[in-house]
Amino acid sequence: AYKLEKYGESKDSLISLTGNYAGTKAAKVGLFLLGHIYFATGQRDSAEIYWNRFIESDFDDKDLRAGARMGLAAILSDKQNYAEAGAAFEKCYEDFPDYFDRGNWLYRAADNYLAAGQTEKAKELYQKYVDEYGDSPWAINARLILAEIEAK
Repeated sequence: AYKLEKYGESKDSLISLTGNYAGTKAAKVGLFLLGHIYFATGQRDSAEIYWNRFIESDFDDKDLRAGARMGLAAILSDKQNYAEAGAAFEKCYEDFPDYFDRGNWLYRAADNYLAAGQTEKAKELYQKYVDEYGDSPWAINARLILAEIEAK
């Protein structure tokens, strides 16, 4: 049901799993999936609870841990806690050097620092993004933002 995006059905099963089999690998993955379901359905506070519980479970899967931390950073951004979100995205970028979507975190960190009014930090990270991901489509946006910052 989860893969078919039948989140209501999935949520009920996962809540049962995480409650009845707490501490098992399956229940720990269930915590992550519940975080995703709640995030995908706009229930950010519940997503935050389940992703934090997942992280506290010490489940040893780098990709899921990275996904939960990225989700928590996105929640901070959604709540307009831009400086905290910038720091959280930047920490994800630093902590998961082999993650496939790492460049996105660097870019989002810069965006959030800019929204927080931390222009110099944003500038530093946009430049780092351009230096490391210069061939990506988002590098064009980063260059434009850098030019706007310089023009001010």
